[in-house]
Amino acid sequence: MSEEKRQWMYKNIPEDRQPAQGNPLPPQIFSDDRYCGDYDGFFESKESNTVFSFLGLKPNLAPKES
Repeated sequence: MSEEKRQWMYKNIPEDRQPAQGNPLPPQIFSDDRYCGDYDGFFESKESNTVFSFLGLKPNLAPKES
């Protein structure tokens, strides 16, 4: 990750999601410019089948093929 992208990441993580000390560690997940969460949050959303919600996306409701 370039230093410029790392600085952008640090600046765009909400204050309430910042660690008590130091900078947040990658991976931090964004959807465009919207902060979604960190790896633990992504993993939890994967386990609970809520990844679309975690990423702020509409679920893919395509019908399953027979």
